Amino acid sequence: MRKLGFRFIISSILFLPVFFFGQLQLYDFSERHVLQLEKPKNTVIFIYTDWCRYCENMKQTTFKQKEIINVLNQNFYTIFLNAEEKKNIFFSGKSYRFLPSGFQTEVHELVLSLGTADNPLFYPAIVIINGDDQVIFRQSGFLTAVEFRAILSHFAK
Repeated sequence: MRKLGFRFIISSILFLPVFFFGQLQLYDFSERHVLQLEKPKNTVIFIYTDWCRYCENMKQTTFKQKEIINVLNQNFYTIFLNAEEKKNIFFSGKSYRFLPSGFQTEVHELVLSLGTADNPLFYPAIVIINGDDQVIFRQSGFLTAVEFRAILSHFAK
């Protein structure tokens, strides 16, 4: 337990300047897992691809708004997940891997697990999960800052 507390303190010190300069604090799944043990929060996962213009536009507009940054940094853990990530990702007790198809439809297994339910996945996508790793919100498509703020206010703790 001491080790987790030490990690949290070190992480807080390292990332404190980021918070004060108004930059979005991003985590990966392993960091989120450790932080959830210390301070449970909902997690916003932004699913994108490098080739998606709408994804890049959302990164450069919606995620650059000071109000969005403040709400995310204070109330959520935020993860940007590239749908074509090739590394294995351990999440919720399972290892997820990249699924190569060879037909330019390659996707990470975790993206399929989180981003789809009864509907197909479109990019960009926002997924919100709770502290128990359950999907509590899923939306595909570009969101303006106003639209995203309304969603965040509903799920902020």
